[in-house]
Amino acid sequence: MITIDEKTTIGDAFARSAEAYGPRPFLAAPAGAHRNYHRNGYEIDFATTAREVERLCLIYGAHGFGHGHRVAMLLDNRPEHFLHKLALNSLGVSCVPRRTVPALQQGIGLLQGAGLDLFCRWFADHRYAKDPEA
Repeated sequence: MITIDEKTTIGDAFARSAEAYGPRPFLAAPAGAHRNYHRNGYEIDFATTAREVERLCLIYGAHGFGHGHRVAMLLDNRPEHFLHKLALNSLGVSCVPRRTVPALQQGIGLLQGAGLDLFCRWFADHRYAKDPEA
């Protein structure tokens, strides 16, 4: 078990966990033919997650995102939501969850009213995916 205290960030806790539990499963979703993603299931271990989180940190960081920014994420209930959230939190970005796709005008109002710097949307439609199992 990792040790945390009141100063431990989500990013710190995850980094410690990844170091301690590298090859062990971090996140799994069972198979589900009813979904339009990961129909055969999904599993990712701590070490792979840590590498992906680091990759996402580099991408978000390269675009100037860091402490004090606010990002709304509409990533459905996909496991990848957690990877993006870990990366953004590791950079000090505040994540604002969204459950529904806003209409264009609502989206513009959300960006303005919530002080958002970015709105992430996952395209679950297979026409946009390179891998139909993605």
